[in-house]
Amino acid sequence: HEWSGSFGDYLREKSGIADYRIRTAIQAMRDGSADLSHFVGMVTEYGNQNYSATPELLYALYLIAKEAKGAILETGTGLSSVVLAVASEKTGNPVISLEHDKGWLQESKKLLSGLGLSHRPTFAPLVDGWYGFDAVPDLALVLCDGPQRQHGRAGLFRKHGDRLKGAVVVVDDYETEGALIDDWLQGRP
Repeated sequence: HEWSGSFGDYLREKSGIADYRIRTAIQAMRDGSADLSHFVGMVTEYGNQNYSATPELLYALYLIAKEAKGAILETGTGLSSVVLAVASEKTGNPVISLEHDKGWLQESKKLLSGLGLSHRPTFAPLVDGWYGFDAVPDLALVLCDGPQRQHGRAGLFRKHGDRLKGAVVVVDDYETEGALIDDWLQGRP
C-alpha cells in the first residue's frame, strides 16, 4: 500500500472532526487572532489548491472585509465565501456571493452549512459572459474570482462599474485581466 497526505487529518476525519484546520481558522478570525498560518491550514485542508484562492489572498481579503463599511460582492465561491461570511458576522455587512456552476454552488453551500455558517451563495447563470444578477447595491468590497478565465472579468466593470466608486476591488488573475483593470481605473472602459 502507498499512503500520502496527513495522518492527523485522516484520523480527525475518521473520528468525525473533519475540517479541523478550517474550523480553527474560523475561530481565530472570530477572536481576532488569525494570521497567515490559519489561512495556509484552510487551503491545505480544503484540498482544492489548483482553483482555491491562495492563503495570502484569503488573509488579505479577511483583513479588508473586517474593515469594510458596506455591502460585499463575491463572484465565484469557495473558501473566500467562508472568510467573507465570518468577517460579516463582525461587521453586519451584507455579502452577495454569486456562482454560475450549480454543482459548485451546492459544494459551497454544503461547506458553509457544514461549518455552521448561515451565509448562502446565490445561483446566477452566465448571460453574455457575466452573472445574470442585477440586485447589487453600492459596494464597499468586491472579490472578483469568477467566472473562469475564458469568460474574463470585464462584466464586473461593464455591469457594476457605477456601484464600485469608493469600493476596494480585488480581482484574481491580474496577469490576464490587468489591461482591463487599468482601463477601468483610468475611466476609459
